[in-house]
Amino acid sequence: MSIDHNQAVLDVELLNDYLERLGIDIIKKMYVLYHQQATIYLDDIQRALSIKDNGLWQEHCHKMKGAASSVGLKSLYSMLAIMEKTNESMDKREEMLEKLKIKNKKDSLTFQAWVEQH
Repeated sequence: MSIDHNQAVLDVELLNDYLERLGIDIIKKMYVLYHQQATIYLDDIQRALSIKDNGLWQEHCHKMKGAASSVGLKSLYSMLAIMEKTNESMDKREEMLEKLKIKNKKDSLTFQAWVEQH
């Protein structure tokens, strides 16, 4: 992965600060927690979509957005910020959610590659 790609996906400045202050082991633990929570949030977003509840959609997108931000997944954060405030139809939201799931996996690989470099 290129440095430019990492900087587009990750908040490298935040992660480097974490690395300096907390160490790589804590960053790894933070990511494990993020991964566990993201699985729950994705299920919650799916459930909100299935019952067509805009309030729950926003709430769960917001929670996942915060979790993504806390581990430096800035591109994912940006996507969730858009999803949280969307007025799109439920069909469009289904597409957004599928793209989110794919992006979460891809960005997670980028994060793991960054960790392996440190």
